[in-house]
Amino acid sequence: GGSGHSHKDMMKADPTVTQAAAQMQRSVVPPPQQHKPPQPQAPPNGHAPPPQQKTFNRAKDRVEAIKESKAIHTKDIRCRYAYFSQRGFYPDDPFKPNQDSFCVHEAVSQITNNQGVVRMDSLFGVFDGHGKDGHHCARYTRHHLPGQLKRALERARSKQDGAELNRDQIHHAVVRAHVETNRMLHQNPQIDDSLSGTTAISIYFHGRRNRVTIANVGDSRCVLGSTTGPPVSSIGHNGAPPESAPTRSMLKAQPLSRDQTPYRKDERVRIKKTGARILSLDQLEGLEPINEESENGEELELGEELDEGGDPPRVWAPNGDYPGTAFT
Repeated sequence: GGSGHSHKDMMKADPTVTQAAAQMQRSVVPPPQQHKPPQPQAPPNGHAPPPQQKTFNRAKDRVEAIKESKAIHTKDIRCRYAYFSQRGFYPDDPFKPNQDSFCVHEAVSQITNNQGVVRMDSLFGVFDGHGKDGHHCARYTRHHLPGQLKRALERARSKQDGAELNRDQIHHAVVRAHVETNRMLHQNPQIDDSLSGTTAISIYFHGRRNRVTIANVGDSRCVLGSTTGPPVSSIGHNGAPPESAPTRSMLKAQPLSRDQTPYRKDERVRIKKTGARILSLDQLEGLEPINEESENGEELELGEELDEGGDPPRVWAPNGDYPGTAFT
């Protein structure tokens, strides 16, 4: 948020900031000492001195990860999952909280009959907070969205008399869960979400036909990695494939969600109908002209024509230079 570049944008756009960050990171980690540092002396009044604040900010201290992947076995699906999250390094705020969060629910919803559990539906989610209280927003969503989804699904199934929910019913339940979670977050007096919030990207495995539903709010992305090409059938000398072996299979990334950003025409139209403005920082400061059409009269390709210098289009209030988010 805010009217300036985000820390992430600054790190990408300005190499001097990256160099400064590296220098600062090196400076805040004290070299190993061969002798014990002098102990702080107690003040004359006899009270103990305040504890010294930690100053290290090593990369490994900013990591949250599972030790090894974990398997899930539902009725018809077998999969493994893992997670890894590393808090970014911010030169002007080295101890900023990690604003990323995630959830794993191996059995967010269960279908049972007189013989017990027939099927377990699984939910995986990632939440990227932004703003001063973004970490609170992300954690709140992590804890409440799965429960809201479970309630919405149970409510829908209670009207089906055991029948499988169709695509529209699943879609309605997922949307309802997100809207209700957003309403609860907005009404929570302990979290200020006026200029803070979180993205929400989740994948929901469900149904007797093993369907997958992707839900997305913001610009976090769900990506499918699939193998292409034939597998290697034999191994040659020193573990390398022989010259006659087929081409090694490769992983290909395929997005399963669409980012909700001002790059999209439908999002720009939707945002402008609310009265908000969509401008890059240079346009906001008068350094670039405000023009929605290219020279031949066609609509601008914002990603190609307005973001050449790492200055993406952002959302601004009608009469204020805030919040300046690069997502909608």
